[in-house]
Amino acid sequence: MLTRRRFLRTAVAAAAMPLVGCGHHLARKKFPGKRSDFHDVGDLPLPTLQIGPSTGRGVIVLHEIPGLTKDDLALARALGQRGFNVFAPLMFGTPEQDTVLGGYLQACRKDRFECSALSARSPILDKLAGVCDGVYARTGHDVGVIGMCLTGVLPLALLDHHVDAAILCQPTVPFDALRGIPVGEQVHNLGLGADDLDAARRSPVPFLLIHYDGDRRCPPERVKAIRDTFANRVAVIALPGKHHSSLAGDFDDTAFDDAVDYLGVRLGVESGARDMRIARWGPGPGPCRIGVDRTWHAR
Repeated sequence: MLTRRRFLRTAVAAAAMPLVGCGHHLARKKFPGKRSDFHDVGDLPLPTLQIGPSTGRGVIVLHEIPGLTKDDLALARALGQRGFNVFAPLMFGTPEQDTVLGGYLQACRKDRFECSALSARSPILDKLAGVCDGVYARTGHDVGVIGMCLTGVLPLALLDHHVDAAILCQPTVPFDALRGIPVGEQVHNLGLGADDLDAARRSPVPFLLIHYDGDRRCPPERVKAIRDTFANRVAVIALPGKHHSSLAGDFDDTAFDDAVDYLGVRLGVESGARDMRIARWGPGPGPCRIGVDRTWHAR
């Protein structure tokens, strides 16, 4: 039920949301193309667009709060050009939608995303789990998942669904609706329900976290909490600056190259180890390596 208090809070949040964008449209400039580059996939729990060779290993791109934007589709296109079979599920809105206000109102509902509550499970995960299972069934191989912003931490909640590679880009949930950034206890919170967090802890899958070190929507306290929780399973790319959307709107070439190499090794495309360019792990003083055993190592 929409109470007066909830209505007022939503209205104020909606007024503030247009001030918070998700990047400078760099991905769409680097990897231009058309909506017609993609194929509609009709047998998954969510409407899904596909691009890349059907024989490639499956990678699922989870879009950001403005919607499945042209920058998110450009990231999918770039991954397809690297040989991956890429799937982009539509969680709300319409393809190529790019509105923070509209996306917030569509996404931050009790039946989709828990955007502000501490340690809460987002209901959209039930359908995303089905997408992961469906892509696995289509490709015959374990899959990779890239989450960004609103969906940044969600790959960790999907590891039990044939996910063998996870990339967390600027995880933003939970955040304060009125300010558009995490505040108080939110800054340390991982944005996962207790059961999902426990399952993620039990998983052996090493993952990659990418963020801009001055991004207030993904505060350093949250990055530290993820590192403290998962220890040697996480390698981190901390990009300089106050930008936000590391692989889409504020696309970074070097972070993308590291992400591609990580996905290649984890999903069995690459048979040997790959040296990271900027990703750092554990005790190493410099960039790390994803080894032949498909785990992180110092160089």
